[in-house]
Amino acid sequence: MTLFQFHVFLTVIEAGSFTKAGEELSMTQSGVSHAIAGLEAELGVTLLKRDRKGVSLTEAGERILPHVRQVVGGINEIKKESAMLSGLSRGTLRIASFPSAAEKLLHGMIQSFRTRYPGVETILFEGTNPEVLEWLQTNAVHVGIVSLPCVEMEAIPLTQDELMIVLSEKHPLAQESTLAVEAILQDPFILTNGGCEPLILSIFERAGVTCNIQYEVRDVSTILKMVQEQIGITILPSMALPARPSALRYLSVTPPALRQIALAVPSLTKETPAVSAFLQHAQQWIKTHPTYKEAWLPFR
Repeated sequence: MTLFQFHVFLTVIEAGSFTKAGEELSMTQSGVSHAIAGLEAELGVTLLKRDRKGVSLTEAGERILPHVRQVVGGINEIKKESAMLSGLSRGTLRIASFPSAAEKLLHGMIQSFRTRYPGVETILFEGTNPEVLEWLQTNAVHVGIVSLPCVEMEAIPLTQDELMIVLSEKHPLAQESTLAVEAILQDPFILTNGGCEPLILSIFERAGVTCNIQYEVRDVSTILKMVQEQIGITILPSMALPARPSALRYLSVTPPALRQIALAVPSLTKETPAVSAFLQHAQQWIKTHPTYKEAWLPFR
């Protein structure tokens, strides 16, 4: 018996007739019949019966079918794995991320990925969340780390971090552990324009209030310096914050506000072997490495 005979057998079952199976396989009807007859002769049983309604399985055919599918499926997996390994022996993988995720997540992922797949060259690009999405849309990069929602791309949730109110340690509310946004409406607000401003503004929108935006700044270190000097207050994702702040206090928002972070690609069904391998590797990496509790929280 041969894999070709198994393939013909499965095609006849799926097509419902020898004629249609022959069309799908680019074979004559007699060629299909010959392949099936050879398989039945070698097995010593009749697998198929024909009637006016078409082709159906005999009892022997019913019992043998799952095993044939298992064999053909196993061969297909071997071919798929071989193709992936061949594709991973060389090539380039371009990955983009916003800076805080690049620092807290990607460096470790990329380092371990390079160890496992040394033939793949990995290149990291840093930008704002909108820039990462633009690079994905124009195929400038293969994989992006983005914050959700992300309607333009297909995404795999990876982790999440908490949005924190950041105050000077001299602020009257600095001794609190949590705050509702209504408590900070009178303070000058410093809004980051590094890509997560819609998420931050949505916190105020859900509360039905408007924040007192006085400054819009992209660089996180500049924002923190301004807060430290009591120029204003801010809200930032915990992943973007230093683990040991100097003259600053981090307070949780009430109710808690979380930023969901995901791996994004243009299509999950059209990945290259390198992209597919990195997506799997990244998901495994996030499960097996300890969390940085000062900076980000895993999915619960």
